[in-house]
Amino acid sequence: MPGGERASASMIAFCTVPGAGHGCGLQHRHARAFPYAGEWAQLIAALEATLRLHHHEPGALPAQAKYLHQRTGGMIGSLTHLIRGAAIRAILGGQEALTRTLLDSVRIDHAAESATRRSSSTR
Repeated sequence: MPGGERASASMIAFCTVPGAGHGCGLQHRHARAFPYAGEWAQLIAALEATLRLHHHEPGALPAQAKYLHQRTGGMIGSLTHLIRGAAIRAILGGQEALTRTLLDSVRIDHAAESATRRSSSTR
């Protein structure tokens, strides 16, 4: 495979189709989740600082740290995919801000979506 091991890990992180190897024809690999702690909110704040959305309120994403951790399973790749997807939708939709509703509308990788369903069924 072009790109080797690094490409394989990236492809797994963003595969949205369920099935063997997450539907991508790749073997399962297990990455470690980022713990829900102060560093998680700092990571979110750093990602938020890179956004160039005209109506986004600074601090809105770190305020959603618990939701974002539950939604992504603490996986940084899932988090960046979610924020990027929501930012694109915010720009295309003209609202230029990230909201919980907008974040909820973005599909992310299969593993994170499955983790979200499992955690919501145990609440």
